Amino acid sequence: MEENKTSELRILFAEDNEVNRFYLRSLFEQHFKGMLILEAKNGREAVEIYEAYRPNLVLLDLNMPIMGGNEAAVTIKQLAETNGDKPRIIALTGNSLNVDDGTHNQEAIDDYIIKPFTAEALLTLLSPVIVDGKNIEESTDNLEITIEGDILHDKRHFNYEELERSLANDRQLINEVLTYVLNSLDTFLPRFRNLITEGNQEQIQKLAHELRGTALNARLPLLSEYALLLENQASFDEDFLLEHLKRIDEEIKDVKPLLAAMLD
Repeated sequence: MEENKTSELRILFAEDNEVNRFYLRSLFEQHFKGMLILEAKNGREAVEIYEAYRPNLVLLDLNMPIMGGNEAAVTIKQLAETNGDKPRIIALTGNSLNVDDGTHNQEAIDDYIIKPFTAEALLTLLSPVIVDGKNIEESTDNLEITIEGDILHDKRHFNYEELERSLANDRQLINEVLTYVLNSLDTFLPRFRNLITEGNQEQIQKLAHELRGTALNARLPLLSEYALLLENQASFDEDFLLEHLKRIDEEIKDVKPLLAAMLD
């Protein structure tokens, strides 16, 4: 029974942002064959899942609640050494400073990738393990997507061409991500308003971090910038928050038709 757990390739990713999890899950399901895909919402869950399934590949967001990626990586590495396993551990980070200043644990983490990343960059990073196991699908580099009509818009709002590249021009995957993001965007404003009413600045910053991750993955640069302003606001200032929330509301209203126009 124990031998079964390591006889096939398994990949585990831990990410607290729901849209980011969907992005990764969809990417792996589209491009990998015969691989068990496991996911966690925080570092503690990642450790528990690792202990149960002993995956070959582990991707950990550094900034997660309950247990962060660095602590999870150290714990997983210790478990792996006990079992004689050698999983490849990759750090996911939205902040290049975490790499430049050595914030990620260099002993426990084998490599890192900065969000947002392209499908090609991620698959290349994972290829030393996946290609050996022959689990990767045929390359999608030569796929072409033709967009009917001429939809002009400012790339500061929505950079569709960059989204195409990030998802390896996979039309099905692009549609899935766009649909998921469209549905997700509607949930942020009510949650922000409730938190402002409660005066809960810590949760406002966490929600802003979640929105920023969603915007980065969907290639919505201006929305990402607005979210970052809220994320970096350490003290509760209702006037500031309401002013920037209005900008976020207007930007969401602007980008939704652009996203919807790109759906098949």
